[in-house]
Amino acid sequence: MEDNTPMLSNLLTFNRGETRWFDRAECRKHDPRIWFPEPPTSDAMDRARYADEVADAQEICGTCPVKDLCLKDASDRGEVHGVWGGKDFYKSRRQQALESRAREKVPA
Repeated sequence: MEDNTPMLSNLLTFNRGETRWFDRAECRKHDPRIWFPEPPTSDAMDRARYADEVADAQEICGTCPVKDLCLKDASDRGEVHGVWGGKDFYKSRRQQALESRAREKVPA
């Protein structure tokens, strides 16, 4: 099976402005697939696998000196996949969709 996972440095072509935070990021030292775990299915075992993989990425993010800059950049870009600055953007997107559906069901 061919690995089509892009390198984080290729994804992060937005290093603009006065800082190049990615040059100091802890994630540069690790396999980029860590930050992009396969989204879970409805299977409980698969959800547990996903939670473990996200926790591994978040542990590394916790030691990163530029975690806040990473999170801000991802938020500014409207990121929808991966773990950025310790935040699981896939989970956040799922939660937003569930909340939106719940609001639609509430009678006015």
